[in-house]
Amino acid sequence: EQFDAMLASHTTTSEAAREYFATHSVASLAQRELTGLVWELFIILRSLGPTPLDDSRVLFGIPLALLAVATMAARRRPEHRLLLVWGLLHWVVFAWYVPIAAGERFVMPLLIPLLAIAADGLVRLWPTSRTSRLRALVILGILWCACWAIATCVSSSLSQRLS
Repeated sequence: EQFDAMLASHTTTSEAAREYFATHSVASLAQRELTGLVWELFIILRSLGPTPLDDSRVLFGIPLALLAVATMAARRRPEHRLLLVWGLLHWVVFAWYVPIAAGERFVMPLLIPLLAIAADGLVRLWPTSRTSRLRALVILGILWCACWAIATCVSSSLSQRLS
């Protein structure tokens, strides 16, 4: 509604910025950014997890993000530095807008590169012998299916209780 009022009164962006800075202290500006940084980090981590789990997706996103960061630190390639710069800029800039418009649609450009780097790191952690690789794949597949089934059941039962 503030935007519509600005358009109706022909307020320019610079006038709106001057009015905002005149009515807010430096402490309130810093508080908004710091709060936004925490929420934006949560949004980024949550976006890495599987969609049906809603906010608990962050539990999948944390290890994937840690794996991506560890891979970038170990390999130190130019594309990793570029993604790090993109990620930090995204985090800082969009943290300011969390009270206005927060969502995973803003994270989408970072999602595929982050998941690709996490996958690269996971492959590099993989056992080298063929039999141990096959055994590890089977065990990981079974664990993934079990975790997914449990998480889905818990999520659906919680949804039914809350309804």
